[in-house]
Amino acid sequence: MLERAFETQRQNGGAAGVDGQSLAVIAADPERRQQWLAGLREELRRKTYRPSPVRRAGARLKRWLAAKGLTLNEVKTRTVNIRQTGINFLGFNLTWRRSPRGRGYLHAQPSQKSRGNLRVQLEEVLNHWTLWRPIKEVVREVNQVLRGWVGYFHFGNSVSVMNRMKHYSQDRLRRWLWRKHGCRHSLWQHYPLARLHAHYGRYELPTKAKWKAAR
Repeated sequence: MLERAFETQRQNGGAAGVDGQSLAVIAADPERRQQWLAGLREELRRKTYRPSPVRRAGARLKRWLAAKGLTLNEVKTRTVNIRQTGINFLGFNLTWRRSPRGRGYLHAQPSQKSRGNLRVQLEEVLNHWTLWRPIKEVVREVNQVLRGWVGYFHFGNSVSVMNRMKHYSQDRLRRWLWRKHGCRHSLWQHYPLARLHAHYGRYELPTKAKWKAAR
């Protein structure tokens, strides 16, 4: 019976399960096929077999979307085991990790692509082509970019990423001001962090304490 079910699924183009093994690959190796079916038979005999809910993945999600007049993009949709591999979703990188106490949790932080997009946005405002613009105008635009980025990613476990992006934006503005003033002053002594905020009004990305308070 299992042989017949296997062959029927193979001929129907059965897709791979969450383990990534397709029936076509299994069928190509007779020994592997027999081992796979023997393992399945043993699970059924001992009543330990549990079908994956993923495809149920998937069917429920399609019905839910259809009721709202939407469709699932099959090309961009894939099934993964989040405990084994991370995924990028809506700008976030999602991975399964363990806390210092040993508890598993879903770790969500801005993806590499999202961080790169922020760098590009800042570079478009802070470059040698914009040195003619008034400082207040440029700082205001930089602040708008940073607030928008933080507003979206102010979620999950993004503190360490925010700190790195904070240092990057500080250094980018500091160097723009230095060039704006003809490189006449010391880069680090004349444009310390306190001066960037108090004198020029640069937006401060959330610190760890502010992050916890906001959450």
